[in-house]
Amino acid sequence: MMIKPNILQKGDKVALISLSGGLGGEDLFRHRVALGKKRLEEVFGLEVVITPNALKGCEYLSSHPESKAEDLHWALKDDSIKAIFSIIGGNDSDKIVPYVNVDEITKHPKIFCGFSDSSVVHFLFYKAGVQSFYGPSVMCQFAENVKMHDYTVQAIQNALFSNKPYEIKSADKWCGHMLDWSNEANDNIIRPMNEETHGIEFLMGDDTQGELVGGCIDTFPRVKEAKLFDNVNWDNKILFIEPSDETPTPEEFLGYLELLKNMDVFSKINGIIVGKPKFEKYYNEYKQTLIKFLNDNNYNLTVVYNVNFGHEDPITILPYGAKLTIDTKNKKILVNIN
Repeated sequence: MMIKPNILQKGDKVALISLSGGLGGEDLFRHRVALGKKRLEEVFGLEVVITPNALKGCEYLSSHPESKAEDLHWALKDDSIKAIFSIIGGNDSDKIVPYVNVDEITKHPKIFCGFSDSSVVHFLFYKAGVQSFYGPSVMCQFAENVKMHDYTVQAIQNALFSNKPYEIKSADKWCGHMLDWSNEANDNIIRPMNEETHGIEFLMGDDTQGELVGGCIDTFPRVKEAKLFDNVNWDNKILFIEPSDETPTPEEFLGYLELLKNMDVFSKINGIIVGKPKFEKYYNEYKQTLIKFLNDNNYNLTVVYNVNFGHEDPITILPYGAKLTIDTKNKKILVNIN
C-alpha cells in the first residue's frame, strides 16, 4: 500500500522545481515559467514558490545534479509546501538519483506532478512508497497559450484536489501544433486544435483492474540503469506507457517493449494503457507494433490505446499506485486513488 499525500486545497503553498532540464531558467523562456506560476495562482488559488536552484539555467543544472537533489530535499522538508510541480522535462533526471535521500520522500510525503523525463523522479517516489502523479508540468500545460485546456484543468481538480474516483474520458479535441516558446508574443496565440477522430480504443482483452505504474517509455532504459525498476512488483499492475515528443520510430518503440519483456513484465501485469502519440505520428504503426508483439509472445493482456496522457495536449493525470479499472464492455476507464 502506497502512502497517499494529502490533496490540495485553495491557499496551499506549492513549489516549482527543475529536476531535469534547466530550460525555465534561460532568459528566453522565463516568461513561460512566470505564466505557469500565474495559472497555478489564479486558476487554482495556490501560493507558489520556486526552489532555490530551479532557475539557474541549463548549463548549471546539467553540471550540478546535486543542486537539483538539494532542491527536492528543500521542498520536501518544508512542511508548509504541500505539492511539488516539475517545471519542465529534459533527459537527465537520472543524474540526481545518487544524490537523493529516498527516506526524505517517505518521511515527508507530498504531491509530485510532472511527466516525460520526470518518470525517473516518479520511480524514486515509488521506491519511497509514496504516490506521485504523472501529469502536467509548469512550462507545458500550466503555461498553455492564452488559457489552459479545460480537459486538463478538470483532470487536475479530479486528481490533486479530490480523492474521489473519476473516469478518464477521451478529449474531444487534441492540439498537434507547436509554437516557438522563445517568442513571448506567441503566448497570446491560441494553438489550433484537431477534432478527435479515434477516441479511446479498446484493442484487446477483457475487463480488468490493477494498480497504475509506468511513464514515458523513452526513459525506461535510464530508469533500468538507475536500478529503479528493482523496486517494482509488477504482479497484477496496469502498465501505462507513452512515447516522448522525440517520436521514437516503431523499431525503437519495439526495442522498449523488448526491454520490458526481458524484465518479465508482460507475464505479470493485467493490462496496458497507451498515451496518444505526439502529433499522432506513428499512430497506427505503434498500435500495430504493440499488438503484433503481444500476439507473437502469447501475452493475453487487456490493451487500451490513445488515452490522453503524456506529450500531446490536453492531458489527464495518472496517479501511481491508484487502482485503474478497465471496463471493456462499457468502454470506460475508472481511477480510484484510495
